[in-house]
Parts: sequence; C-alpha cells; structure tokens
Amino acid sequence: MNTELAFLCDSALDDRGKLHAMGIGIDGVQGNALPMTHPRFVVVCVMRYSVFEAGDKRMEIRLLGPDAQDVLPPVEQVIALPARDGVVDANARIIAEVNGVTFEQSGPHAFHVVIDGNEVARLPINVSVGPPEGGLPVSRAKILLATGNADKQRMLARLLEGLPVVGVTPAEAGVWADPDESADTHEAIARAKAEEWSRTAGMPAIASDGGLLVPSLGANWESRYTHRFAGPAADDDERQRRLLELLRPFAGDDRKAAFVEGLAIADGGRTLASWEVQGATGRIVDTLVDRGGATDGDGFWVFPLWHFAEFGRTYDRLTEAERASLGDHWDALRGLVQEFVSGWLSSESGFTGF
Repeated sequence: MNTELAFLCDSALDDRGKLHAMGIGIDGVQGNALPMTHPRFVVVCVMRYSVFEAGDKRMEIRLLGPDAQDVLPPVEQVIALPARDGVVDANARIIAEVNGVTFEQSGPHAFHVVIDGNEVARLPINVSVGPPEGGLPVSRAKILLATGNADKQRMLARLLEGLPVVGVTPAEAGVWADPDESADTHEAIARAKAEEWSRTAGMPAIASDGGLLVPSLGANWESRYTHRFAGPAADDDERQRRLLELLRPFAGDDRKAAFVEGLAIADGGRTLASWEVQGATGRIVDTLVDRGGATDGDGFWVFPLWHFAEFGRTYDRLTEAERASLGDHWDALRGLVQEFVSGWLSSESGFTGF
C-alpha cells in the first residue's frame, strides 16, 4: 500500500471519482493566546493498493504535540478497500474530519495517519502565538457568506468591505446546509442559519433573514413568511400579484411598509453577535404597472413594489447614496458588523475560527 497524496484542508468531498477540496495545505495555526481552538481539520489521503491488500482496514488518526503526547483522543474508523474484478491496483480516497481541536502548547505538532498499525502519512502543523507579520494569518482570513442566493451573498459581502477578511461562498467552500427557519424572529432565524452553516463549513459564518412589515394587514401578514407566503411553488411575479391583492382595500398611508432584517455571525455552531434592524418606511405601489424593474428570481421580489416618494422611484432603482439617506436597513447593519468584526479581530483572544 502506497500513499500517493496526503494533506490537511478546510473541507473535502469525493464526488463520483473526483476529489474536491478547499483550503488545501494547512500547515500552521496562529492565535493571540493559549489555549486556542480550531473548529475543524480535514485529513485527506489518496492510497494505492493491490488486490492482495483489499479488505476492511482499521484506520487511526492521532494528533501529537511537541511532547509526543496525544492532543486529543485518536480518531478511529474502519475503511473499506474493495477488490475490483480484473483490477490489480486501485485507488482509495480517505477523507476524515477532526473537529474541535484545542491546542494547549505552541510549537510543532503533527497528524499521524495509521492503517493496521502502519503509519501511511504524517502531516505537520505548527502552532504559534502572537500577531503574524503582514497582518492576519490565512487561517483567520475567511468567513462564510451563509446563503445559496447569489444576490444575498453580494449583500453580505458588502457588509465586510474594508475589513481584513474574505467572504467565501458555500460553493467555493464545497459545503451545503439546510438550517431550520422556524424561529419566532428574524434575528433568531439568522442565528440558527449562522450556527448551522458555521458547524457545517468549519469556519465563521455570517447569515441574515429579513421580511416586509405591512402594519395595515395585521394578522393577515407575517414578515417571517415574506418569501413563502404565496406558497412554495410561487415565483416572484406571483408573490407580487398576491401582495397587491391583499392590499387592494387599502390606499394612501395604509399601504406603508418597512423592511426588517436580522443578521448573525457564528463560529463553531455558536452565535458571536446578532442584530435585528428596521429600515426606512415606503409605500407599496397600487398596481403592477407601477412596479420597478424585474427581480430575476433573486428573492428580493418586494423591492420593485416598495416606493419612496422622496425620489419618485421604487427601492430597487435607488442608488446606494439614496438608500443611505433613507436610513437603509443594510447600511445600519454594515455599521454594526464593521464595528463588531473590527473589535473581534483586535481583541486579545481573537477569532479562533478564522
């Protein structure tokens, strides 16, 4: 049995014979103080074996510190090396997660991969304390933009502009999650999303959940169901038509509406900060003829209906400066995120998940 490839990374997936990995080549972690916890390492080994070596094998992954003692209990599992008809040599891709690693010492460490008592790979990793030269270490540079919606990803990325962090999409990280969205408030839903995504991705995550407030509709409207109130099969055109039907009996100020947005940042399945803000108040247009541009199915179906008399246009057609002058909910969140993340990165304990 020969080891053809072995490395540490942030995430990996074996998809129908193709190996996909994110953050390949981790060889060090850095923090401001000990102990420090890294949420997840993924160990990847590609082994070549012969037909004579096929069968179930006992694999053990051990992480040893500078004193040659175990940093955590060995990770053990049984791996299958199948015999294939007519094939003398075959490849096996081994992917193993090691979660919640707490380092008590600085200095050289190493993951040792052992199969049936024989070491097949040694993956060194150095643990250091103190600020690195030239800014943040690579292991603290990423935050997951926790949504599959490309337009929402751009909105979340905008909140982080100017900060020494890089927003990573789920596709780039090779991860997916389906968090529960049944909580009672937008902030609570955002917290659940961020926590689930951060657990899945093994990195900090930023997530949001928002909805339209329409006071005149009372019990006939719930902001948490803004996207799905018209049913799971409805498209944006149908949602717009249904909202206008609900508001048909109302005119003038009774068509006022505001947007509320919850936002959360989590790491390792734990919320670090969360907020809920209400933005500007506009008015829902009277008919579809009065709406703004098309939504392209981006999930922001309300914005072409949400009119602001100050500018004579719907929200989707306002400039960033015009939105900011109204007290836009995303601008309010950007200030909160910028303040929190800046303090987080400069704190003594720092973000261990980055």
